[in-house]
Amino acid sequence: MSLKQDSVTFTGTRTGMTSEQRKAVKLLLKTTHPLMVHHGGCHGADSEFDVLAHDLGIPIVVHPGDNNQRFKFTKKKNRIVCHVSPYLERNREMVNLSSVLIAAPKTRNEEPRGGTWFTIRYARKVFTPTIYTIYPDGTVGVG
Repeated sequence: MSLKQDSVTFTGTRTGMTSEQRKAVKLLLKTTHPLMVHHGGCHGADSEFDVLAHDLGIPIVVHPGDNNQRFKFTKKKNRIVCHVSPYLERNREMVNLSSVLIAAPKTRNEEPRGGTWFTIRYARKVFTPTIYTIYPDGTVGVG
């Protein structure tokens, strides 16, 4: 398998995941067995995802956006930290590196603005093979 096939990209809201989303994301990580994961390194859901992946022993690649106030992972060990990019560009880069997207949006209904829904739409546009959308109540949408 290629690294792309073995990689998972995560996107989520800066307000953080619900406990139901965290449980569903952890279960997905356990069942997909990625060789590495990618996330944007922001406060909130990215930070929570980082803890879940780290606790499962999965190597983590952080793709920081261009607003240093939101970036959290420069000082952590055992993380590869990539170059800084504008947020939407960074989100596209992460999707292009993975065959699986796990998304934890703040709302069940798709919003026209916001990085999480932008990333889901982009993954659909480029035909990412597997897209898991973890809604606030913990239900998982596939596709």
